[in-house]
Amino acid sequence: MTDVPWPLMLLGLPVWLAPAYLLLFTLAPARKVRFVAGAVLAAALTFLYLVTVGLLSGPGLPMWTEGLFLWGPTTLVVSGAAFVADRWSGAPATARPEGGWALVAVFMVLSFCCGGCVLTPAAHMVDIPIDSPMPGVVMPLPSDLRLISADRDCGSETCSDLYVIDSPDGAGRAELTNRLRAHLEGTKGFELREDGFWCQRSGWFVQAEFCAAMFPDPAGSDSKVNMHVS
Repeated sequence: MTDVPWPLMLLGLPVWLAPAYLLLFTLAPARKVRFVAGAVLAAALTFLYLVTVGLLSGPGLPMWTEGLFLWGPTTLVVSGAAFVADRWSGAPATARPEGGWALVAVFMVLSFCCGGCVLTPAAHMVDIPIDSPMPGVVMPLPSDLRLISADRDCGSETCSDLYVIDSPDGAGRAELTNRLRAHLEGTKGFELREDGFWCQRSGWFVQAEFCAAMFPDPAGSDSKVNMHVS
């Protein structure tokens, strides 16, 4: 999604996990239940976090939008299962934080808003460019490709990006296209479609995201390629 180094991205993981664990500990006082459910929740949410920030991608995995959407429902399901297991365990009742159920209600609203904003036009109201590509969709380029310029064209609701790309060794257009194809398919999860566009693979329930098309340089240079992403 972004060009931020992955070690810095991992600094956001505690913030991602903290609300989920607060909810879990509110619903399940029993230590054994907390331990088991906490381990499951940590594994599931860490997986979704890695997908969401672009550190984990590939066939069979959700898209980053789906990872963000599933954060709330995953937490609610695991915490709900922990609540039921806590009741069945027969562990001695312990005091819960005041307003515990209010926390559950707040978390459900937060989860609904989080998921709703990334999958509806409401994203534009809070300036989440869910329908517009961000640089991390195709950037950074590998060392055998070089970015000359990047421009953005925006319509009434969505934006698209235009990149002009060449290579440090002056490769021709055919070789540039092959290198770009290897980059998009190998590291960015794109697949070549029959119509000649490279599009990001389908996710679990979002079936299409961004597509890229390559064109010759309008100036006639054989050592440059224009790539349009929308």
